[in-house]
Amino acid sequence: IIRAQGITPAFHPHVGTWAETEEETRFVLDTTDASVLGFGPDMGHLAWAGADAAQLVRDYADRVASVHIKDLDLGLAAKGREAGWDYRKTVLAGLWSEPGHGNADIAGFVGALPDDFDGWLIIEVDRGARPTPEESVRLCGEWARRNA
Repeated sequence: IIRAQGITPAFHPHVGTWAETEEETRFVLDTTDASVLGFGPDMGHLAWAGADAAQLVRDYADRVASVHIKDLDLGLAAKGREAGWDYRKTVLAGLWSEPGHGNADIAGFVGALPDDFDGWLIIEVDRGARPTPEESVRLCGEWARRNA
């Protein structure tokens, strides 16, 4: 029904849902026909779960409908996983940052997209690292202009 309306439904793995890890992501995509479900990876949430988001994009390139660009502190994500922190504790410790202010491989993730990718690139900051939302949005816009 959704595809008949010209919309591509896309599976979006996310922390706190029934599918957040690389293994769970692969299971959903491998057991659902591509004609039924696309892929909308969130590089930050996949990285938080320890997944290789760029490799997932390469492996399911024909299904990628949109992507969420997100930067984070990968060391803090690993520390939180090793210590058994929940998502909230990891976020409050400073997990997320504006693009270009963390150490995620955004260029590698975007570079993994197929050459003919024409979907949405969504810049997202779950919890900005700046004092105000306006400052966070300004930094996101500056990053987008530099990397367009």
